[in-house]
Amino acid sequence: MTTFVLVHGHWHGAWCWSRLIPELEAAGHRCIAIELPCTQRDAGVAENARVIEAALEGTDDDVVLVGHSAGGLTIPLVAQHRPVRHLAFLAALLPIPGMSLGQQFDEDPSIIDPDFQYIDDGDGFCSIDPTLAPRYFYQDCDTGDAAWATARLRPQTTLTITEATPLQEWPATPRSYIIGDLDRVVRPEWAVRAARERLGVEALVLKGVGHSPFVSQPGPLASHLSKLASGQFVGPGATGA
Repeated sequence: MTTFVLVHGHWHGAWCWSRLIPELEAAGHRCIAIELPCTQRDAGVAENARVIEAALEGTDDDVVLVGHSAGGLTIPLVAQHRPVRHLAFLAALLPIPGMSLGQQFDEDPSIIDPDFQYIDDGDGFCSIDPTLAPRYFYQDCDTGDAAWATARLRPQTTLTITEATPLQEWPATPRSYIIGDLDRVVRPEWAVRAARERLGVEALVLKGVGHSPFVSQPGPLASHLSKLASGQFVGPGATGA
C-alpha cells in the first residue's frame, strides 16, 4: 500500500487536501496530510522537512511525496534524508542549491504569473488579499468551493522565500511534475521547461485546470497520482538543477 504524503504550499494547510484524500483512499492508498509550521516566523524549509520526517516515523519506503506550489521546495530535502519512492511536484516551485526562492524570482521572472502578487506584512510574514485569492488559486472552482478555501488561508512566514535552500544536491529519487494549463500562480510554460531541464521529466499538463486541482478536480487528480504509485509518469532520475 502506497503512502501519499501531501505537503501544502504557502498560505494553505493540511485542510486543503480534504477532498483529495477520500479519492486516494478509495483507490487503496494511505494518506498523510502534513500541517507545516508556516505560521512560525523562524520555520524555514529545514523545519518543514523535520515535521514531515517525524510524520513518517514507522512508515516503510513505499512513500510518494506530493509537494504543491512552495511545498516543492521541501520534498526533495526529505528525500535527501530518508528513502522515498517518488517525488510528485504539483504546480510546484523547485529549489536550486545555494539560492533563495526570492533570488530565483529576481533572476527568472517567467516563473510566476506577472499578475500574481502577495502582501508583505512587514513582520516576517506575508499574506494574500482574500479578494484576489479566488482569481489566483481557485478560478476553476465553483463559487462555494472558492469561498470555502479562501476563508482558510492564513499568513505565511517569508523565511521560505528569503532563505537560501538547505538542499545541497538533488536526490536520485524518481520524480514527476503535474501542472494545470490555467495556472495563474506558477506559469505553465515555465513548469514544462523546468520539469524537462531541471528534473529530467516531461510535465503532465492537465487541461482546464488551475493552481489547486485538489479542490477543483480531486477525482481526476487522484487518478493521476495513483498512476504514479503504479509506476506511470515516472521520468528518469535526473541530477536536477
